[in-house]
Amino acid sequence: MDVCRTQNEFSELTGQSAADRYDAVLLDVNLTNDFFTDTPCDPEKGGFWLYNKLVRQGFPSYRIALLTAYDTTDDTTKFQSDCERFGHEKLEAHPKTGDQAGQWVKKLSDADDRYLILRRSVLDGIDFCESLLRDHGGDAIRFNRYVTDDEQRWSYDHALEFLCSLKHVLHARVPSSEIHYQSYGIVYSLGRTWDKANPDRGSDRYYKALGRVMRLLRNMASHGHMLDKASVRDLAFYVLAGMRSCFLEPGQNWAEPEPYERRLISLMGTPTPLEPDNAAPYLAKSYSTARSKLKAAAEGKAESTTRKDKKGKPLPVKDQDRFHKICNELASAKQHPRFDFIVASKEAFVHEAISNDWDDGVFNNGENELTDEYKSSLQELNIPPWVRAVWERIIPSRATR
Repeated sequence: MDVCRTQNEFSELTGQSAADRYDAVLLDVNLTNDFFTDTPCDPEKGGFWLYNKLVRQGFPSYRIALLTAYDTTDDTTKFQSDCERFGHEKLEAHPKTGDQAGQWVKKLSDADDRYLILRRSVLDGIDFCESLLRDHGGDAIRFNRYVTDDEQRWSYDHALEFLCSLKHVLHARVPSSEIHYQSYGIVYSLGRTWDKANPDRGSDRYYKALGRVMRLLRNMASHGHMLDKASVRDLAFYVLAGMRSCFLEPGQNWAEPEPYERRLISLMGTPTPLEPDNAAPYLAKSYSTARSKLKAAAEGKAESTTRKDKKGKPLPVKDQDRFHKICNELASAKQHPRFDFIVASKEAFVHEAISNDWDDGVFNNGENELTDEYKSSLQELNIPPWVRAVWERIIPSRATR
């Protein structure tokens, strides 16, 4: 929470758009304490002037309320009526004494809790990444480790542009029935530069897996609308994967989740203990299901939208072994089989990290043998805390899928 006591502080905190920074605003109507350096109106109506400025910046009017000792005066009542008459939501006015203002904030949080937490977490994550850039410059850009072509590398300005584009797809107000429409913009913003990246250049198995997830998101966004119905819990994972794979704190292990990441992780669902006996059968079933879908599509000569012969004629999809390749191939099919691409896009993080050093022949084993492989690998891995926290929300406690 920020408090503005002068017009200059208000301008500094809100910048070009308060909607990019804040979730709700309480305005003091009677600003007679030298708030304004230059008086744009009668100081007793200064809160009304600030209200109009916020609305012109795109801030949702229903997330603005008046905080005033004059909440029942004619001026306040008339302004509330005028706002409604001109199409704004009802503007509430709360006294400075008592807890009415606090209850108003709680009401907003209860109404839009999950989306507001997502939006606030992303904005805090953007602030965190911007601070890394200010402190470390280009050394804070992890994405550049995934690319070899200088033209594909991010400059400092390009990194800021990425963060800015992500900020502007998270609108301050989204009706709960339309939140899933946010997914395309978010996924596209996160994945749009990953077409030339090489995930194998990741620093360890977990960042290689994240790179494959980002390539997968990019391809799924490009080939159709497979992720358009992603929920807040799914978007929270995509944002964490995108920011983790693109930025780093030089010289730090970064094994623990950052505060903004903890909030994103909390949105992903209830954690279940990561126990090999439960996780291994689930992952083996997940892999076998996806592979059988692809094999059926290949045997049925399902056309691929990306694989063509020399004359440009579509070729059938092709059987693949690695989980991310299976998902990519299914996503490229002209007629998509019944397959939960949203769930698979998250499970890919687990599959790719665990199976990173497996021989290709392992993937042709039966489900029971795959279960043993997953179990053995899970028992051997030293899983970082930030990875474990995410996996505990991707893999359910039961071994069915």
